[in-house]
Parts: sequence; structure tokens; C-alpha cells
Amino acid sequence: MAANKLSDKAKFFVLKRLAAFEKPTEIAEAVKAEFGVDMSRQNVEFYDPAKNSVLGKQWLEFWVSERKKFIEEVDAQPLQHLAYRQKVRQRALDQSGRNPKMMLQIADSAAKDAGGAYTNKTEVTGTVEVGTGDVKNMSTEQLLALQAELATAPQKRHRTTKPTSAS
Repeated sequence: MAANKLSDKAKFFVLKRLAAFEKPTEIAEAVKAEFGVDMSRQNVEFYDPAKNSVLGKQWLEFWVSERKKFIEEVDAQPLQHLAYRQKVRQRALDQSGRNPKMMLQIADSAAKDAGGAYTNKTEVTGTVEVGTGDVKNMSTEQLLALQAELATAPQKRHRTTKPTSAS
């Protein structure tokens, strides 16, 4: 199925789900269920602004606004905040009575969460020169400028194989 055969309603559907970090295979299945259109994972990826620099301004702006809304909604959920999670653990600890195994599990979980053991954050030291900057923090105008730049720039290919020596 060619990506340009989708209706605008289906395109908005795909972009909204991409903005919510859904996997292309899940989106393809949802498009089939919702619109009765077969789409491959690659067709879905065509609409991902991080992978396709030729999307129109309308689609890019929609994706940016949906990504921002999604992130704000996630941040508004209580479980996203350490203070709330610790409060829930404290309540469970208070209700655990004299069950030492349960108390230790709750205390261990609280300590790990407070220490950042449940996050995937990685501290990177040093500097790396990147020409495009952080796409997540770019404004719509910056994304459009980057998209135009990528569309006109020649593709660079790097060879990572080592030359073999003749024996």
C-alpha cells in the first residue's frame, strides 16, 4: 500500500500515534482495524518526522503539537512523580503490619526509586559536536528549517568494514 493513498483522516491517525511513541507495527495494525487499509511498518515510518524530511508543514506541525500534548498528559499522571509513588509505598508499608518480608520489599523498592534505579537516565560527560541539536527541544520553526536542510543535503554514507588483507 503506497503511503500517499491514505486519507487525511488516516494520516492524522498515524501521526498522532507516532507522536505518542507507539511502535510502527502497532500503528499498522490499528490502521487496518480502524480504516481497513493494509500498511507495512515502513509505510508507517514514512510519516515519522525523525525519519522523513519531506513531510509537509501541516503534518509536521500536527506531529509537534500532538507530541507536546502527549508529554504534558504523561507528566500530569500522579505515578510519574516520585513524591506520589513514595506516598503510596508509605501507605502500603503502614498497612503491611508485621510482615517483615513485605516491609523489606517495600523499603527496597522505595530506596531504588529514590536513587533512580527505575529510570533509564544516563549521565554523559564530555562534549559531542552535533550539527542539529536536540530535536525534542526544537520549536516548530527550527524543525521546519532542519527538515529543509536535510531535504537538500546530500546523503553521507560511512563504510564501517575494515579492508581485508590478501593472504
